[in-house]
Parts: sequence; structure tokens; C-alpha cells
Amino acid sequence: VWLGLDLARVNDFTSLAILARDDDGELMASWRHWYPRVSYEVRSREGRIPISTWARDGWLTITDGDVTDYGMVESEIAEISKTMQVQSLNYDGAFAQELAQRLQDNHGMTLLRVPQTALELNAPTLDLERAVRSRKIKHDGNPMVAWMASNAVKITSRYNELSMPAKPKLGRDKNIDAVAALVFALKSVTQTETNAHAG
Repeated sequence: VWLGLDLARVNDFTSLAILARDDDGELMASWRHWYPRVSYEVRSREGRIPISTWARDGWLTITDGDVTDYGMVESEIAEISKTMQVQSLNYDGAFAQELAQRLQDNHGMTLLRVPQTALELNAPTLDLERAVRSRKIKHDGNPMVAWMASNAVKITSRYNELSMPAKPKLGRDKNIDAVAALVFALKSVTQTETNAHAG
């Protein structure tokens, strides 16, 4: 399996995508999500998204305090690595560098830092778009992912025609973290299969 991690601290979701291929070659995706309790209580009171339902139904893990508990994220990723053969953990380096290093040092995980540029994300973004359109990706029915996918837009540079996923410019309640994490994971799938075909 390949893992993609979009790590957040306060007012955003931390999302982990778990990506594999089944025997028919189709992509299978599932996710884990975390969110800090203080921000959770605020958004629960606001009622603009069904965040309390997601937590109640087990799609979202609430961590104590006002920032996401990275130790809890690390523990769950470590448990996944014990039961699945993880090819790599791909991550956004904005907040995850220290956590990623611990996963490498303490759990022997292979890491790939994914710069947030269209040059790096173009190929996996287009691969995801093709997989969705051709129904070549299976998922776990996560309602948070459905909501985030509905928020995501594809931006394409007018200079080089490279694409990457993005959230709408307006609207706080337009998170796309699950989509970003999936694109991070898909980057290694794309590279692995490109290298295999080239060889």
C-alpha cells in the first residue's frame, strides 16, 4: 500500500489516505481523519457541516486540546505499517517533517516529501481524475471524503498547463484534505508504474 498524509494543526483536518490496487488492478482507497477538540466544538456549534455525525460514526477521530495530537497520528500509522506492506509514506512537509522523521527512525518507513507545486502534483492529479471518470477507483464510502471531493477544484496553469487540486478561494468550510492526501499517495503509484513500464 501507499500512504498519503496531509497534516494540519488547528483549524484543518489531518487526513491519511491508504491506497492499494486489487487483483483486477483497480485502485482501492480508504482514509483516516483527525481533528482537535477545541476546533471541533466550535464547528459543532456552528452546524455548517455534520462534523459531530462524522465523529459519532467513527469517520473522524477527535484529539484532546487545541492542536492535533501528532502522537496519536503517529501511533495509528505505525499500526498500519505492522499489518500492511507500506511502500512509502508521502507527505506535505509544511507540518509533517518531524513526524515523518520519527516514522522513519522508529518504524523504518520509507518517506517521500511532496512539494505543493503543479509540477509535482500534475501527474497524480490527472491520474486521479481519469480513475474517477472511468470508475477505476473503489473507496470505503467515507462521507467526509465525499464532502471534501465535492469541494475540490482542479487548477491548471495557463503558462504550462500543469494541474493540481485546490480548495475554492472563498469559504472556510471547503476543506479538501482527503483529496490532497490521496493525490500524495497516488504520486508514488504513478512513479512506480511509470518506472515499471519504462523498464
